[in-house]
Amino acid sequence: MLSAYSHVMGLYPLGSGLEVTNEVSETKLPPFNSAATPFESKYALEQGYRAIPVNVLATETDFIFMRAFDSVCKKAKDFVTKESDRRANLPERMELVAPVAKGITDAGYDSQTYFNEPNWTSKTAGIFADVDKCYYYYQGEHMGTSPEKTVTKIADQLEWMFGVYYIDDNYPNE
Repeated sequence: MLSAYSHVMGLYPLGSGLEVTNEVSETKLPPFNSAATPFESKYALEQGYRAIPVNVLATETDFIFMRAFDSVCKKAKDFVTKESDRRANLPERMELVAPVAKGITDAGYDSQTYFNEPNWTSKTAGIFADVDKCYYYYQGEHMGTSPEKTVTKIADQLEWMFGVYYIDDNYPNE
């Protein structure tokens, strides 16, 4: 759901929502309790948000997005997890992740602290990339422990690493 909302925020950024056309101040308050009267915004929702529903299927039946294999077939879930982890640690994957891992580490993040893993793998770097993408959508900048130490310079490599992780995690067979 977070990925869906992040995607929607990219398509419909803040300030693109419906504008209020009613000039009667008592009826143009937004439908939430945190709004302080008088309501002076030109938008129907705070900061120009758009209300967009995200429909999520039941985890037991949605094998594409939710992948709740263990509720239907534990052996399939175990197989996918084992194969995904195996592929993330293959020498050729570790070679691919090395420059990205250096960039993440230089920005002040280590795999032991965040993933309880001794080294960055395509899986941990891919998940880190997804978190950074959401952070970027909401904060307007990439993650980093200080302004001079961010992952901005490797943002495109992180996006690519997320693709490698996604394929390995969802399609673990060679």
